[in-house]
Amino acid sequence: MKYNVHLYPVFKVLVENVEAASLTEAIDKAEETDWAFAPMDYTEGHHCFLVDVVGDTDYSKSQWYLPDGETPDPMVDEIGIIREFLALYKKHPARGSDWANFHRRVKQQLGVKDEG
Repeated sequence: MKYNVHLYPVFKVLVENVEAASLTEAIDKAEETDWAFAPMDYTEGHHCFLVDVVGDTDYSKSQWYLPDGETPDPMVDEIGIIREFLALYKKHPARGSDWANFHRRVKQQLGVKDEG
């Protein structure tokens, strides 16, 4: 099997001489700058990983992993479920079989058993 692996390395970016009234305002202002051209260093480790299965065009088999590279990231899965739900809802509140398939998948991922 082949996989596409997205590495999210941790970089340290130095934004110098940020003028601000507080430490947290300095963070906000630093994020607003064009920091892509600031001095940057790679630090040990990765923030997370995303692994896609080659050929899985709807990314239903994709999985996010925590920095250890072994533990699936449950929070990202939940956020993905919520985003997918909202995207479908915005398009059409009742999407027929697409909606039913999505609903079934959400229940499976959350471990909800069908009644009856």
